[in-house]
Amino acid sequence: AMRAAARPRRRAREPFNPPAHTPTPSTSHVIQPDVVDEDDACSRPKPDDVALDQAALASALSCPITGRIFVEPCTTPCGHTFEREALARWMTRRDLERANPR
Repeated sequence: AMRAAARPRRRAREPFNPPAHTPTPSTSHVIQPDVVDEDDACSRPKPDDVALDQAALASALSCPITGRIFVEPCTTPCGHTFEREALARWMTRRDLERANPR
């Protein structure tokens, strides 16, 4: 029987305590929207770049065994990260196959 995965506990929010004195920002360094060139480094990323970034992020946050986003990641000594339960199942299966070769 497979047990339900425990939900991560949420941390209590800490109260926001703004500083007693907030300095007034200078406007000399503010870039006006009509001054920014479309080819400038400050312009928005291209949709293809955003898609690549999202794909890289999803890949970095996903278990290579299950393909799902990590819930309980476990990093091996060599630096690879897997979902803990998937890695445990894989290691058990590997040990059984070693003990009972075909």
